[in-house]
Amino acid sequence: PRPARAAPARPPRAHQPTQPARVDRPYLDGPRAHQPTQPARVDRPYRPYLDGLRADHRPQTTDRGPHTTSIDRLQKPRMIIMNEEYLDGRDLADVCGRSWVEVDLDRAADNLRWVKNQLSPGTGVCAIVKTNAYGHGAPELAACFLEAGAEMLAVACLDEVLQLRRAGITSSILILSDGEPERYAEGIEADATYSLFSLAKARDLSERAVALGRKVKVHVKVDTGMRRVGFSATAAETPGQILELAALPGLDVEGIFTHFATADGFDQAESLEDDLVSEPGEQFLQLQFRDFVRLLDTLEREGLRFRYRHCCNSPATLRHPEMHLDLVRPGLTLYGLLPDNVGREEADNRPILSLHSRALQVRTIEQGQSVSYGRRFVATTDMRSATVPIGYGDGYRRSLTGKAEVLVHGRRVPVLGTICMDSLIIDVSKVGDAFFEGDRVVLWGEQGGAEITIEEVAAWSDTINYEVPCALSPRLPRVYLRDGKPFKVVRYLV
Repeated sequence: PRPARAAPARPPRAHQPTQPARVDRPYLDGPRAHQPTQPARVDRPYRPYLDGLRADHRPQTTDRGPHTTSIDRLQKPRMIIMNEEYLDGRDLADVCGRSWVEVDLDRAADNLRWVKNQLSPGTGVCAIVKTNAYGHGAPELAACFLEAGAEMLAVACLDEVLQLRRAGITSSILILSDGEPERYAEGIEADATYSLFSLAKARDLSERAVALGRKVKVHVKVDTGMRRVGFSATAAETPGQILELAALPGLDVEGIFTHFATADGFDQAESLEDDLVSEPGEQFLQLQFRDFVRLLDTLEREGLRFRYRHCCNSPATLRHPEMHLDLVRPGLTLYGLLPDNVGREEADNRPILSLHSRALQVRTIEQGQSVSYGRRFVATTDMRSATVPIGYGDGYRRSLTGKAEVLVHGRRVPVLGTICMDSLIIDVSKVGDAFFEGDRVVLWGEQGGAEITIEEVAAWSDTINYEVPCALSPRLPRVYLRDGKPFKVVRYLV
C-alpha cells in the first residue's frame, strides 16, 4: 500500500503573524506544556506570603500577653507597612495619596475595656473581627483587642483565620460560619476553632482530625430563631445529635452558641398583619434565650457541660446581663458604634474610625451650570466647588447622592450632584477664598469641633451603621493612631 503522506504545514495568513511562545505570561495564558518547571522563587520578598510563612519570617512573640505578638511587629501578606519612624514629620496626604482611613487604637482598647466592665462576673469577651474587623483592619484590631483583655476572636471564614495567623495572632479564633469542609486540613493546621451545625460536617471534621493526629476545638451552633444554620433548639432529635457529636474522636467540644434575631430592637415583623406575628421583638428574644437554656439544661442532665456557652451580640450584651453566660460576642460596640436601641448618652464607647481626603481641584461654577453625572444639580448662583478624590469605588456609597455633607475647615458643606466611582464634588462657597487645593476634607469623623457620625452616614444612605465601615475599599490605606499620632500605615494594594 502507498504510504500516507503527511499533510503540508499551512502557512500563516497574512493577518496572523507567527507568534513566539509567550513563556513570560503564565498569569494571562495559564500553564502550558512548553513552559518548563520553575524552581521555587524563595528569593523574592513576596513569596513567603504566597507559600506560607517560613520559620524565619514568623513574628516573634513578646511579653505583652500569651495570645498575641506586639502590635508593632505584625506582618501581613501583600501589603506595604509604613512605621512610626518613616511617618515622623510627614504629611499623611503625601504618604497616603488621594484618600485614607484613620483608626484610633487607644479608643479601640478603651472600648473593649468598657464592654468588659458591663459583664457579669466570670464572663469573657470574644471579639468579632470578621470582614477585616468591620473595615478597620483585622490584624491590628485583633492584636489591640487581645492586649486589652479579649479572651478569643471570631471571624466568618477560614481565609480570615489564615490572615490573622500570618500576622502572628495565636489566640483561639472561632469561625462563625461554614468551615469549608474541603479545606478542613488547612484549618486544622491553622488551629482554627470550628462551628458545627450538622452531624455530617462533624463526622467529616472528626475523620480529618483523627487522620492528622490532631484535636480540633469546636462550638456547636444552635438555631433558636434566626433560621440560618444550626441544630434546632426545639427539635426532639437535637439533644441526641449533639451528644453523638460530642462523642466523636478528634473533637474538643468546648462551646455551644446561638444568635439573636431582634436584640437590637429592630423587628420588621411587627409591621405585618397581627395573625402572622406570634411575638413582638423583645418577647421573641426572650423566647430564643428560653429555648437555648432549655437545651443546655437537657444536655447537662445527660452529662454534657460546655466551657463556653454564648449568645449575646453587642445589643444583648448591653441590654441583657442575665444572658451573658460564659462569653459574649461584641462587634459593633468595640468599634465605637451603637445598636439602634442604645442611646449615645448611655454609652462610654467612642468611634475609632474616620474617613479623610483632600481637595483635588477648586473651581468656580457659574449660575446655570450643572454638576456631575445626570446633571442632578444645577447651580442657581455662582459658587465655588471642590473636587474630592473619593467615591463609591472607595466605599463612599452612591446612595449618599443629594443627602451627604462633609467637613471642611470645621464646617459642614454639602456634596453636589451624583457621587462618582472615584470622586465627588462639594460646595465650598461658605468657606470663602480660604479653601485651597490640598486642604483636608473629612467625610466622617471630627474636625475643628464639628463631627459627622457613621450613624448619620448610614441614615443618609438608608442602611445600618454596621454596613458603612464594612464597605470601605482596600484601596484606602489604613492609618493607625496611638497617643493621637500616626504610627503605622497599611496599604493593601501595593
